[in-house]
Amino acid sequence: MPQHKYYEYFGPDYTLHVGPSNMENKNSRHLLEEIRSKLCENLSKLQHAPSVQFQERPLDSDLGEVNLYCLIFYFIGV
Repeated sequence: MPQHKYYEYFGPDYTLHVGPSNMENKNSRHLLEEIRSKLCENLSKLQHAPSVQFQERPLDSDLGEVNLYCLIFYFIGV
């Protein structure tokens, strides 16, 4: 994992999977919905790879409860 300002948060093994803790979740539902919406909007603007079949993304309402952090990390490649 490259160095960044939140590097110590991922310790002691410095992997992307951070186990559950007793930390209070201070993210509002509204903020998470805005992030998900913007992420899906940005992803829909990307060109697909020529050898990969294109699939329509599900409607936001079809996504259900999504772990937004995992989704964001997956798509931005952190």
